[in-house]
Formats: sequence, C-alpha cells, structure tokens
Amino acid sequence: MRLTRYQNHLIEDIEQYYLTEEMQFYSSQPLDCIHQMLKEEAYFPILGYNVEQLVCFFVLDGGAVTRKYTLEPEALLIRSFSTDSRFMRQGHAERALLKLPEFVCQEFPTKRLITLGVNEANLAARRLYEKTGFTYTGESFLGPKGVQFVMTLDIRDETAYTKGES
Repeated sequence: MRLTRYQNHLIEDIEQYYLTEEMQFYSSQPLDCIHQMLKEEAYFPILGYNVEQLVCFFVLDGGAVTRKYTLEPEALLIRSFSTDSRFMRQGHAERALLKLPEFVCQEFPTKRLITLGVNEANLAARRLYEKTGFTYTGESFLGPKGVQFVMTLDIRDETAYTKGES
C-alpha cells in the first residue's frame, strides 16, 4: 500500500473510482472532495494505491472543523474514507490505515493526533478503525446522517505503527 497526496495528474484515477450507492451514504465521492480542496486551505485528499491501482481514498482535514472532534491543535481529521467498491474486502482499507501514522509523520510533521467520526450504524467501519489502533473517546455528536462516534489515534505513540500487525 502506498499513500500519496492528490496531484492534478492523478485526476483520471479519481474519475474511475467507484462507490456503490450504499457506500455513498457514509462517504463522499472522491471527485467531490477534489472540488472541495479548491475551496479549503487545510484540506488534503489522500490516495491509497495497491501497486498502481487506486483502491482507497480519504481526506486529511486540518481546518477549523477538526475542533468539533478534538481540542488538540495538532490534529488531522479523516474525512470521506472509502475503498473503491470493486476492491472491497481485500484488506486495502486496513493496510491504508496502518500506513497512515508513518505517512502523517512524514507529510505533516507537526501533527500528533488523527481523529475521525464514524457513524454508529457503520459497524464494519467501527471495527476496522479499532483494529488499526483508533480508540473511541466516549464523545459523540449528531451529524447529518446520524450519530457520529469520535475516535482518535495518537501518532506520536510508537505502538500506533504496529497495531494490527502480526
């Protein structure tokens, strides 16, 4: 798994990314996120490749919205995490999340925490986040699509790099 920041020459990969209608309930289309990137300064689309195939997509957001999830000033918020529907249940999402602490430390060296909100009804996603080292903070809020549980991962904790590896 290779994580990389979005660059304009990767637009064709984004245009070919596929999410089922069910997946679109929980996650935004990557192309919509690319358009949003043009409007927000601290909004970073991240692409996850298995060899040369785009299989995962998410946004790291360092903007003001992050304060809804944590008061930690050096936090990044994961938004719109998804796996291309054609490549589901192949371990790509887990590998992308396990690579994330190292990627953030390299690309955003001042950041120390990754946070996210996961829909309470999305049990598979909740299990995935827990398996890759995220912990439920006990906080939740009502989002546009239901209750969101707040989860965090301290990336300065070196065990964050080894969660889920055996």
